[in-house]
Amino acid sequence: MLPRAIFAFDFSMNKPAMASLVNGKLSFHIFPISLDQISMEKLESCGIIVKNRQIGKVNDGHMTENELIIEHVKRASELADMIVSEMIDILDFAGISINEALVANEGRSFGSIGNAALDLSGYKYVLMLKLSEAGFSKFRTYPPMTIKHTAGCAKKGKTKDSMIEAMASDGTLQHEIIKTLASDSSKLKKKTNYVTCMDDIADSYWCMITTLKKEEMI
Repeated sequence: MLPRAIFAFDFSMNKPAMASLVNGKLSFHIFPISLDQISMEKLESCGIIVKNRQIGKVNDGHMTENELIIEHVKRASELADMIVSEMIDILDFAGISINEALVANEGRSFGSIGNAALDLSGYKYVLMLKLSEAGFSKFRTYPPMTIKHTAGCAKKGKTKDSMIEAMASDGTLQHEIIKTLASDSSKLKKKTNYVTCMDDIADSYWCMITTLKKEEMI
């Protein structure tokens, strides 16, 4: 039996995506630092909930080390507050208590090194702190390769597009964007490439499916 609420993330600093499964209904929420109009219109036409932060990337070339640290802490806190608020609103609307919700994340890959990896870890831990302070208590973390294996995309040569295409052909859960991908994927492309955030949405979907399988819910 499905739990009443599951949130599954493909988390990043610039364009995190969240899949939400509440009372069996799937929805997708994205929180990009900025999003072009074409991508926004195409995603929203498929029922994706877009929270466009409109802040742009950190201009680290024009900041001191102290300013850069403070800016990242500020952004991490604001992003976490936005995501937690969205999750609480979803649960309140559905009449579900916070302690009933399960939160799943993709862990870091073993090859993650350098400042970018450290910054991402910092953002993620700020989110986890804010979630725990809000009352969320059920957490799961899955290795990236486990999620790719669930999608059938763990073999060498598979790309981000492979995860999107696998989502289109998977029938576990239903959503308008999955139907659109399956019927005419060009509606979610700009020329030959998928619109911005499409790969993140697919990754959050596969984190959700991984959770359902690992928890023996499907």
